[in-house]
Amino acid sequence: QMGLSQVINASEELAMALKFPNVRVFTAADEHSREELTDLMKIELPWSVPSAGVLDGGNFSHFSAVCWLFGRYLYESQKHPVGLVESCWGGTPVEAWSSERALQKCGLAKPKHSFQNAGASWDNTVLWNAMIHPLLNMTIKGAIWYQGEQNTEYHQDLYNCTFPAMIDDWRMAFHQGSGGQTSPVFPFGFVQLSTYKKTSLSDAFPNLRWHQTADYGFAPNPRMKNTFMAVSLDLGDEASPWGR
Repeated sequence: QMGLSQVINASEELAMALKFPNVRVFTAADEHSREELTDLMKIELPWSVPSAGVLDGGNFSHFSAVCWLFGRYLYESQKHPVGLVESCWGGTPVEAWSSERALQKCGLAKPKHSFQNAGASWDNTVLWNAMIHPLLNMTIKGAIWYQGEQNTEYHQDLYNCTFPAMIDDWRMAFHQGSGGQTSPVFPFGFVQLSTYKKTSLSDAFPNLRWHQTADYGFAPNPRMKNTFMAVSLDLGDEASPWGR
């Protein structure tokens, strides 16, 4: 959720926003639900033409810098209009973004499992229910994913199952929800978990990085077809004011 105002060359990037009116942005508000919803509970940012004001919503809010920069790259390389839908919530585990049927494939059925973080409690499926399920009737071309830190502490050993199972399930659900207009194998990109502390002796982050690829060490692979990984192993910045 790091915003464009938090990148190193923020002023330059924000000033360029008006040059890309054919890239439109939309943000779902952070909400959770114990039941699958058919519509979003709230919208953080309605469909908008990008500008410095639109993209600079404050620290860790409004619109993701990663999402914007990736979408802008797509527009520049593909030469056609791009719509970016942001639905994310920092500090959350993959289980919260997964449907019950996906979790069942990894042995995580009811009763609910709960993850505690900074005073918040994350039950399985609550973000899938409120922030993904309402979007299923949209036709999408692909998805990008930046998550993993919280699963170094929660069901780390299952991530080699839960992450690929979530990708499979999203593909199936978007394909069915869009009446077949979304590809059942749409591209899914993710960011490799970076180094947290260079002097750390913990194996939590290395283990999670391995599990991000279903234990193959690379992507795409036979278990995670049509995926791509942004390698960030050596990009951790311990001096960053925003965290690593």
